Amino acid sequence: MAREGGVLSQVETQSMTQVQTLSPQQVLEARLLQLSGVELEERVRGELLDNPALEEKTDEDVSDVRTDDDMSEQDDGIWTDTPERDDRSADFLSEDDMPDYYRDPSAGRSAAEQVEEIPVSDAVSFYDVLKEQLGEQNLTDRQMMIAEYLIGSLDDSGMLGKSPESLATELAVNMFIDVDENEVEEVLRIIQEFEPAGIGARDLQECLKLQLERRPASPERDLAMRIVSECFEDFRNLRRDRMEQRLNASPESVDAAFEVLSRLNPRPGSALGEIEGRGVRHIIPDFTIETYDGDVQFSLNGFNVPELKVSRSFSDTLDAQIKGSDSDVRQTALFIRRKIDAARGFIEALHQRERTLTVTMQSIIDLQRDYFLSGDETRLRPMILKDIAEKTGLDISTVSRATSGKYAETDFGIIHLKDLFTDGVVRSDGVEVSVNEIYRIIREAVEGEDRSEPLTDDRLSEILKEHGYEVARRTVAKYRDQLGIPVSRLRKQ
Repeated sequence: MAREGGVLSQVETQSMTQVQTLSPQQVLEARLLQLSGVELEERVRGELLDNPALEEKTDEDVSDVRTDDDMSEQDDGIWTDTPERDDRSADFLSEDDMPDYYRDPSAGRSAAEQVEEIPVSDAVSFYDVLKEQLGEQNLTDRQMMIAEYLIGSLDDSGMLGKSPESLATELAVNMFIDVDENEVEEVLRIIQEFEPAGIGARDLQECLKLQLERRPASPERDLAMRIVSECFEDFRNLRRDRMEQRLNASPESVDAAFEVLSRLNPRPGSALGEIEGRGVRHIIPDFTIETYDGDVQFSLNGFNVPELKVSRSFSDTLDAQIKGSDSDVRQTALFIRRKIDAARGFIEALHQRERTLTVTMQSIIDLQRDYFLSGDETRLRPMILKDIAEKTGLDISTVSRATSGKYAETDFGIIHLKDLFTDGVVRSDGVEVSVNEIYRIIREAVEGEDRSEPLTDDRLSEILKEHGYEVARRTVAKYRDQLGIPVSRLRKQ
């Protein structure tokens, strides 16, 4: 509105903004990348059933690679495409040029030998559990992409720890999705209704409130909610007198409310851990990492996922339709072309997934070579997603998808790639080590403490100092919270 001579007038203005959105192919590649090996196998076999233009490769296909002429431009311009890449080594001059980590680990091994190497577990990943719940929601494709990004951004404790504004910025930068904070909030509220209670909280206060909201109403629950909502800092520092005065509550009622609060989980993700029992099923690690004479090599495990190709008969049918003079067959030709395009796009997305996983794993090994050679967690270097993103040239969100829910079989057991990403701390001798070492010392100290006189944060700080780590009490309290260990007063028995 503008005022001109005492009269209000409405002025329209136009502005141009450039908004990038993901193409359907990019969406497909992102979704395939975040799948585990088992999920990928299910998706591929489902695609084989849904798209008649896709076929599973046979041994004969290895020597039957199509030439450029097979997919050349048609006379009437219905489609133009590039030769199909039937061979895994298509990016290399010869089989000898292909790196060991790019080869099919099943080559030269019998089916029995392959089955024997599949470790059996009765678990599914924490990420899988949330994805299952997400699949039960009635969401649009756009909401599904936002929700998958939010789930992939959760830390090991199941917390989000980011504001809607920062998440909207990340979605715009990393996923090319233009969203506002209200849309992020809407999707986040859906995730916060998942099990376990408290999942997707942005901080400890919200985490506790989400859990209290699901508990049956009672005077103790209601007072606990008031403590968390109105006296959170006093609660964190156990200033009971101030809470009693501010809430006008008796010591007995505060004791009852504290009993309710003591049953809450400050790390809801730990309720599932990284894995949750779900009956016996096969877990296929995405990588196998082996060491040879001081060298670390890895291979991608994909021998349960069928190799795909575009159906020759389907392509021949298209050729026949195009050459036909009857214009009525054009719609049929266009339908066949769409199916072939979808098949080729799916195959390319699988190849892109393999390339992304390969460069990501190679970069992780380059940074953590000492750890993989020794299996000693104290040799684990500090590493964050940004380090791998800078080394590979990938987006941070892509690295997150490439490592979340992915496992590697090593000489010292199966590891979750997400566990390799940690902050760093500096010892008194100037050597930087992973914060996992601090976690280990704190956890072991608390497990061995006298429960009648539990260790305070000050005492834990002294213990860390004895191990060569100068860690302030406030920082110790933060690490203790991250481990889901209550304060000393709540641990006293």
